[in-house]
Amino acid sequence: MPLSKCTRLVLFVFGTGRSLVLWSCLISFMFLIGCGTLDLTKEHTGPAPICDIHKCEMHPERISVGGEIVYMGNYWEICRTQFPHHGGNRYHGETEKTPYGRNVIDYVCPECDKAYHLYWKNTQKVNTEKEK
Repeated sequence: MPLSKCTRLVLFVFGTGRSLVLWSCLISFMFLIGCGTLDLTKEHTGPAPICDIHKCEMHPERISVGGEIVYMGNYWEICRTQFPHHGGNRYHGETEKTPYGRNVIDYVCPECDKAYHLYWKNTQKVNTEKEK
C-alpha cells in the first residue's frame, strides 16, 4: 500500500515511531525550560533597590504575568505613576522589563503593592455600583 505524501513527509522529518517519541519528549522539555520564571533581579548587586515613588526598600518576589488589556482607560498612566513596582498580576508589556508570557522574579515595593490592591478593590467597587 503506497504512503501518502503527508505520511512520507512525517516519516522523513521524525523517522520511526521511536524517534517521534524522543522528539516529543525533547520538544516538551524545551517548552518547559523556555517558559520558566525569568529572574530580573539576578543582575542586581549591592543593597536592595529603593522605590522611586515611595522611597522604601524593595524585595524580590515572584510575579505572575499574563493577560491583555484591550481598553483600560488610564490604567497604564496610573500604574506607572502610583504603583510601578507592585507584586500583583502584571499585564504583558506593563513595564519595559515584563516579558510576554513568562512569570518573573522582580523587586516589589510594599507601598506600590498596597496601592495596586487598593486601586483594583476600588475599581471593582465602582463597577459593582454601576451595575446596580
